[in-house]
Amino acid sequence: MKLEKRKEIEKKISNLKKHNHICLLYENSKEQFSVLSALFKFAFNRKDKIIYVNSQTDDEDVIEYINRYSIDIDVKTCSENGDIEIISHKKLCKDATGLNSAGICTAVEKEHQKATSVGYDGLTITLEMTNIVGTDTSLDRFRSHETRFHSILEKNNITGICQYNINRFPTTYIKYMIFTHPLVIYKDCRRIYEL
Repeated sequence: MKLEKRKEIEKKISNLKKHNHICLLYENSKEQFSVLSALFKFAFNRKDKIIYVNSQTDDEDVIEYINRYSIDIDVKTCSENGDIEIISHKKLCKDATGLNSAGICTAVEKEHQKATSVGYDGLTITLEMTNIVGTDTSLDRFRSHETRFHSILEKNNITGICQYNINRFPTTYIKYMIFTHPLVIYKDCRRIYEL
């Protein structure tokens, strides 16, 4: 990705505030990680701990992709320092599978408490939701989870980024993804919607 494009994405993201609940809709890894890299840089500048909850990509691939699309972040070094943590959904929710809203929200609050207790100003957490939600999750259950997750973000100094590969969902789910998030990022930040 060209430097100008990276800087354009970073500029658009720099207006975000804490407590944001962001929906990142992507079609490929380039769209996904170019936005995530800019979000991570923004979080580092705010002195946030960053957690990437991985449900479909190999951890080493996550590091490689973020490094590829990042300007100033050495994810491997940040990972070794504890500034960024890449964990599985199962580890976050203690081996629960699927959309375990209570488990996710409780774990996120605990991670926020741990981060702030060691000196971080807040927590930026991104969850790869594509495999967690799946099309077998009812829309009511999905909406209920997003509402609950949103309330956790509002009560704490947390920014949450829910990532969805829209190639894997029918239109009905994509509409719910859009309407259950106050901020939607699509197409390398060419479209940022505040609802």
